[in-house]
Amino acid sequence: MDFQLKQHQLTELRKCEDSGYLDLYFVDESHFNLTPYVPYAWQDKKSQILLPSSRSKALNVIGAMNRKNEIFYEVHETTINSDILISFIDKLCN
Repeated sequence: MDFQLKQHQLTELRKCEDSGYLDLYFVDESHFNLTPYVPYAWQDKKSQILLPSSRSKALNVIGAMNRKNEIFYEVHETTINSDILISFIDKLCN
C-alpha cells in the first residue's frame, strides 16, 4: 500500500514538473575515505582477502539530480547536517 501511494505521489510531482509548476530534484548524501569497508566477501577457505588501507578524513558529498540528468553537488569535510542541507537546497533553488 505504501509503495503504491508513493508511486502515485511521484507521478503527480512529475506531472507538476512537466507543466512548469515546479522543479523536481532527487537529493542524496554520501561520504568517501581511504578506509575500505567490505563486511563480507566470497573467498576460498584457505585464502585471505587483503585490502590496502590508509587513514584519512572523510569527504562528505551532497548532491541533487533532476530528470534532465543535471547534477549539482557540494563537497564538505564536515558532517552534513540540517544547516548544510538547507543552505544547499537554497542555492539549488536560486
